[in-house]
Amino acid sequence: MRRLGDVMATALHPVCTQHGITPMQLRLLLSLYYDGPQTASTLAENNCMAHGNSSALCKRLAQQGYILRQRPPQDERRVLISLSPAGRQ
Repeated sequence: MRRLGDVMATALHPVCTQHGITPMQLRLLLSLYYDGPQTASTLAENNCMAHGNSSALCKRLAQQGYILRQRPPQDERRVLISLSPAGRQ
């Protein structure tokens, strides 16, 4: 699995460099693209990463304008993460 991850990171490096993101950030963006809006916890579970790492990556992606973080009115304790128009592109 580690080797597969390394091969994928090498293959995705040009795309990531072009957009100023890391391969892990690209994985989160792709997860949101294919699975739709999710919480940071769900993103972490779906991408086999620690919850803290997922939250930190999401924070950077939000600062770069690739994702939106919104609190649903029915439960303001949760944060729903979705792609912004720039992230979708």
